[in-house]
This record gives sequence, structure tokens and C-alpha cells, in this order.
Amino acid sequence: MDFTPTAVWPLPSIPNAIFADILADYNTSQPSDTDAFDTGVEERDKSACIVCGVSDPVVLQHCHIIPLADSSTWELMQGLRYIPNNAKSVRHESRNGILMCSNHRAGFESYRFYIRWISESNEFVIVNHSRMAAWESLHGNVLDFNTNMKRCPFPTAFLWHEYRVRGFHPTSDDRPVTFKRGDLRGGRFYRVRDGAGESPEGASSREAENHGGTGERVEADSKGNEDANTSNFFPMRLEGDNLAAWLKQLGNTRRGRTA
Repeated sequence: MDFTPTAVWPLPSIPNAIFADILADYNTSQPSDTDAFDTGVEERDKSACIVCGVSDPVVLQHCHIIPLADSSTWELMQGLRYIPNNAKSVRHESRNGILMCSNHRAGFESYRFYIRWISESNEFVIVNHSRMAAWESLHGNVLDFNTNMKRCPFPTAFLWHEYRVRGFHPTSDDRPVTFKRGDLRGGRFYRVRDGAGESPEGASSREAENHGGTGERVEADSKGNEDANTSNFFPMRLEGDNLAAWLKQLGNTRRGRTA
């Protein structure tokens, strides 16, 4: 049996003009928006998982705090002014994005833990609301975010996620949190993500002032007293007057004021 390669009969040529509009839209609009999202998230999160600090691109993933499937929620929050009206779409807004490894993304999107913005200290802390042992080491970890940084994730997006976590674990009570500050390296929670391989003592004076010098976990006493390295926080449901006060504090912080 003889076989003749298909290439002997060339496909008919198709005028490029037929696809010109489609290609122009694809090559300029769609990729640029997606690239801007990816680049913004990577630059802000220093190309590392915000939870564990792993920087291997093989396991890093660009995650959306409010999922793409919930674009209607995004639009509703914009209407309620929980999200700025000039923000991009739920898909392309980098302030709705975070960089995570595949493991922590799975835990985040399966509603095992939530991230809460603490207005008093302008910090973001992980709360293991599910109380599952697999995630307990994250409880109290302070992330490298604050609302004064460029492209900081929207705290209200994290609030939406928190309500989902609470809905998945309706019998889990609120629990106190002892903050753990530092950088993510070698399984210990430090907070010096500027220089890879530097010790906590290599932190800048600003970081040392803001996050404590040692980076080691220090438990607050039973009265909740604070020192340079730790502070206690008791999360509560944000609803009614509490939610209104929280949103007011968020607005004041973003405008560089204090309540």
C-alpha cells in the first residue's frame, strides 16, 4: 500500500484579512490584560507564595481572591463601594490576585483558612477557622501586605472569602490569634523577604521597627499584653455596626488618616 504525505496537496490559502480583527483583538487586548494581572501580582508578591515563601515557578499559581465564576459578586461589591468603581474586572484586577503555591491555593480555595486585615496595625493575618491540624501552623502568620503598598489586595475581597470560610464551618467558633511576624524561610516564619538568604538581623531598620527584631514566635500573656514581636487579636464576625466601623477604618487608612 502506497502512502502519500498530506503535504503533497497544500491547503488552500486563506486571506489574512478574514482573521485580522480576531487576531488583533487577541494579540493586543486579551494578553495585555492578563499579562498585567500576572506581572502586578508577581512584582508585589516578589514571585513567591505569600503563605510559605516558596519561589519555584513550577508550583506557583496566580490565584483570584474572588473567583472568576463570581463576577456578579465583584460587580455587586463595586456597587456597594466595597471595591472601587475604577477597579478592573474580577479577572484582570491585580488587587484581586495573590501568588500561592499549589498546596496553599488548594487550602485557600477549599475554605480551610481566611486572611483578615487588622485595621489597628494595618496587617494581614491568617486565621485557621477550620481548626484542621494540617493548617494550624499557619494560624497567626502575618503576611507581607499593608494597605499603603502598591497594588495591595483589597481587604474587602478577603472579607468576602472569610464569609465563605465561615459558611463552610458554621460550628467553628471565633478563636484568639497570636501574631507571628517574620520572613518565610526554612519552615520558620520570619519577615525579611527583601534579601534571599539574609538572616533576620539583616532586615532594614524600617522592617525591624515594624515587625520585631527576632522573627521568632512569642506568645502574648493571658491578658493579651503586647511586646515588639507579638500582639493578640480576637476575630469576630463583621456585620452591622462592626462592619460599618471596619469599612470606615479601611477608608481612613487608605487615605493616610487614622480614625
